[in-house]
Amino acid sequence: MGCDIQEDSMLVGWVVVSGIGSAMHFVYRWLGCVSYLTLFVAVNESVWEHLKLLVWPLVLWWLISLFWRDFDDCLHGLVVSEICSVSTMLITYYSYMGIFDYESLGVDIVIFILSVLVGLLIAEDTPLYSKLELVIGAFLFFSSFITLSLSKPNLSIFYDKSHTTYGPVC
Repeated sequence: MGCDIQEDSMLVGWVVVSGIGSAMHFVYRWLGCVSYLTLFVAVNESVWEHLKLLVWPLVLWWLISLFWRDFDDCLHGLVVSEICSVSTMLITYYSYMGIFDYESLGVDIVIFILSVLVGLLIAEDTPLYSKLELVIGAFLFFSSFITLSLSKPNLSIFYDKSHTTYGPVC
């Protein structure tokens, strides 16, 4: 009747990823706006920068999960949770913005926490893909994410409306 991390991992992961992701929102300014952090933490208030609050804590979570899961299970969880969490965040955010045409910090926080939960739930509940599919999926996801983080196109997802910039705000 004790705590079985394998069975409780989704709930633990939800708390860990949500907590780390929330803290990462402030790390850039807390650490003095050092440039090497721009790939990993939010550097402005754009939608894209907020995706980093999901992506990198999920990577950390699945690396930690290697202590009680096998590699294939963690690779599956990583790819599925990344794609599902990011998709949930984008679809939910743009849907509420399109319907209500206003932004709310409270709603944004709920969307973030919901997106983490959805990604982890789906990762725990979907069948395993082949290792080749997962490796290709991980490569495509992370290479695209890193490329777009380093070289942002002039699209609204990368634009920080509150500071009227595409770049870091310190």
